[in-house]
Amino acid sequence: MGTRAAAWFCRQSRRRRPGAGSGRPTQAQQNFIRSRDRTCRAPGCRRTAMRCEIDHNLDWAHHGPTLIDSMCCLCKRHHRAKHVGNFKVRRGPFGVEWQTPMGLRYSVIPEVKILPTTMEFRISQSIQGHHNSKLRR
Repeated sequence: MGTRAAAWFCRQSRRRRPGAGSGRPTQAQQNFIRSRDRTCRAPGCRRTAMRCEIDHNLDWAHHGPTLIDSMCCLCKRHHRAKHVGNFKVRRGPFGVEWQTPMGLRYSVIPEVKILPTTMEFRISQSIQGHHNSKLRR
């Protein structure tokens, strides 16, 4: 392959178009995720979703799907904390679950969802093997 063709191929492979398989959510997916989340999904963060980045819970580079159930809004600070600081994020039964590098777990429940009772939350956590979780809004 010539250098011109190689350069063209590199440019094309770096371009990601919205939609399935691209890693970038479509505009409709972005609108839905921002209206669902309303704020950054990190514990205690109140940054509005319009000022957040949309992140794959399981990194797209690690074959994470570009689906609304597997993405959430994170502000730049918490997006970086997830990728650089070894925080783990996943969608759980009550919202987004964070695990710190020290093993502490936090569940961030969307504001539009009815809070689970303490009993429901404890049962769910014990079924999943989590023993030191805390609820956050």
